[in-house]
Parts: sequence; C-alpha cells; structure tokens
Amino acid sequence: MKRTAMALAALSLLTGCLAETDPSETDLAFQPLVKSSVAARTCSLSTRRPLTVDSTPRSGLDTAGFIADVVAQLDDDYMGYSAMLIGKAGVEVASAKYGWARTRCEPSGERNFNHNTQTAWGSVTKVLTTALVIDKVERSSQSLDEEAWTNLPSAWRSDVVATNSPHQAVRVRDLLSHMSGFAGSNGLTLRQRITGPLEKSLSTRIYANANFSIFKHMGRFFREGYFDNLEANYVPNEIPLDAYLETISLSIYEDAMHDRVASPVGITFSCNEPEHDGPNYAHFYTDEDATRGYLLNSVDRPGCTTGGIVMSPRDMGTFLHALTRTNTIISKANYQDEMADPSIRRLGWDYADVVMGGGRMYGKNGSRTFSGASAIVGNGEGSSYSEVVAFPNGMTALITANSARPLGSPTFRQILRDAYDDAVTL
Repeated sequence: MKRTAMALAALSLLTGCLAETDPSETDLAFQPLVKSSVAARTCSLSTRRPLTVDSTPRSGLDTAGFIADVVAQLDDDYMGYSAMLIGKAGVEVASAKYGWARTRCEPSGERNFNHNTQTAWGSVTKVLTTALVIDKVERSSQSLDEEAWTNLPSAWRSDVVATNSPHQAVRVRDLLSHMSGFAGSNGLTLRQRITGPLEKSLSTRIYANANFSIFKHMGRFFREGYFDNLEANYVPNEIPLDAYLETISLSIYEDAMHDRVASPVGITFSCNEPEHDGPNYAHFYTDEDATRGYLLNSVDRPGCTTGGIVMSPRDMGTFLHALTRTNTIISKANYQDEMADPSIRRLGWDYADVVMGGGRMYGKNGSRTFSGASAIVGNGEGSSYSEVVAFPNGMTALITANSARPLGSPTFRQILRDAYDDAVTL
C-alpha cells in the first residue's frame, strides 16, 4: 500500500525517520558496519530502512506536499533512492533519501543511499552529451545543421561516400533529436549501419542508442585537428585502427565534458570507471529485497556518450539548474530554442508533458543493468533507474534508485508529474 502524506507524518512521529541523520552524508570516510564476509553470506536485511525528508517553503508550489507525494508513491519499492526538487535559484527546496546504497550483506558493509552517493544515470547521460555538443557549436564555426558523417574517422567517411549512403543527409541535430534514420538495434556495427539504408524516415522520431553511440566515434567534432593528427600518425599494431580511434574519441569526450560542463559548475563525474568502487559508490540490485548487488564492469566503458555518466544526485541537480536557468553551460536562448522545444525536434529531452498551471515538463529517463561473472542475463542482474525533469515554473527535479522498478509500480515520470500537478498553486 502506498503511503499518504498523513501516513508519512504519522511515520515520523512513530519512528523519527523523517529527522534521522545519516553520518555518511558528510563523512565520506564512513566505516562499514559489517566487514565479515561470513556475515555477508548469511545475513538478512533489516526491516526498517533509513528515510530522511526535508523541505523549505517556496511560493507557487507546496514543496512539503510535493516531496511527501513523491515518497508516498515510491513507497518501499526500491533498495535505495534520492529524490530532489531544486528551486529557481539552484537551492534544494525539497528532498528525500531512503534505503541503502549498499546492504549490510555486502563484504564492504552497509552504506545509506544519500544525495552524495555516486550512482549510474543511464540514458540521462544523453542530456549532458546534448549540452556538450551545443556548447561546442556556440563557441566554434561548427553547426547543429552540419552533416554528422563529416566528423567520423576518414575510413568511415570514405565508406559513406563510396556507398552513396543516405546517411549523408543526417545532421548533428538529427542525432540529438533521435531523427537520424536509426531504429533500435539490428545487430550490425555502427560502421555498417551508416553505409546501409535508412532504418526509418528522417521525419520520424524514434528512440535509438545509436544516435548517441556514434559520438564515441566523433572525437573529430570536438577537436578536429588533434583527432586528424593522431589518425594520420597511427602505426598498425595489436590495436585495430577503429578501436584506437574510438579510445581517442572517448578521451576527447571525457576531457571536454570535464572542461566545458562539469568544471564550470563545480561538479564531478566519471565514465563507468570501476575504480569508483569506493565507500560512496552505489551497488545495484535486482530488487528491493536483494542482499547482494553488482558493480560496473570495465567493458561498459565505451558507452559513456550514450549512458555511462556516473555522478551524485546533488551534482546532477546542480547540472540541471545550470543547464535550464543559467548561461554557464549553454546560453538560455539555445536552451529554449533547441532543448525546451515542445515539437518532436527538441534536442536531448525525451518528452514534453503538459502539466497543471500551463507549460510543459521536459524530462529524460535512464536505466542501466550491471552484472557479475556469475550473473544470468535477465535473472540476477542489478539495475539503476533514474529520471530528471525541468518544470515550467523554473524548478527542476530528479529521482534515482539503485534497483529496478517493480512490475506495476508507477514510473518516475508519472510520480514527478503527479506530484507537481498536486503541489503547484494556481
């Protein structure tokens, strides 16, 4: 049964959970409660999970009601989560942190899930990649309307020309709006797909990871001279040319993301780095009752442009505010014209839902699955599940969890939209 706001208040009085403090929020050297591997193999989860809810009043929206609705709908469906509402000035005005980033059954011990927990955001990464591309356009002679294939390695460009590929008509903006002719996944490599027929009309918006995966081969877009020089000086060895150039493109992407997106707003991120298995890094669980979870594997690294960003909820909230309300990452004009576009040609955001009070909620969801050596695909995987949104009143919000959404539970998109509709004052 879902908790109501009244039930939450009663829960606070009975258990004190709304005022519960989390030492790991400020102490990143927090020592695990359980270290014994024997105990980890035999232990069970506690029946009571940590929950802390906070809110600060703001005009135009009932912040306490908003976060109470979010918590009531999330119920006990997840191992751990962070939910945040960021005000127009970039300050957190409502938040909830719940459950565990790591259970007591892990060899490394228990860790509460909080707003500083390093977690995986899946396809929410596409919003950051979109911002990075627009930033490059703003400060160079490049254009969102240039042909995307011209930024690929020279051998790929030669293939596109030799086959007279219809993908020559695909622009950079078509990739960012999922209108590039790619459709799902068909088992072919990207190099094969860009020399083949369009899988969908360029007037059709259809979600496909290929639209953003291709940026891991487009280092030339961000640093043309540097990329061309390294390609020209490649010496054949045990590393194939395509793998060599992909590694260079990913390095260029990560450096640009740090220099142009993260550093200017004071946040940090990583791209699937396994070494982030530190004390403040989430494990990922099959469901809310699992005792042991999984971590990223190094083979996941190539997906960074598509869905590999790892960062804390607090840093993601900082990014969302900077993107939607300031000129720090991209100009407000370009955000409004290119991203906050209600048409199917909007960049970055998945959807533009009409909400109470007028205007639209722009949003993007993301999920990842992580597995260990003994995991069985579809049975024994851990998951992350996230949503980020921008409301028409200038506020932004997010939810991120480290287990999969249970069958029949509301989506984070539904939860955030309904909470906003109920809390906004007309």
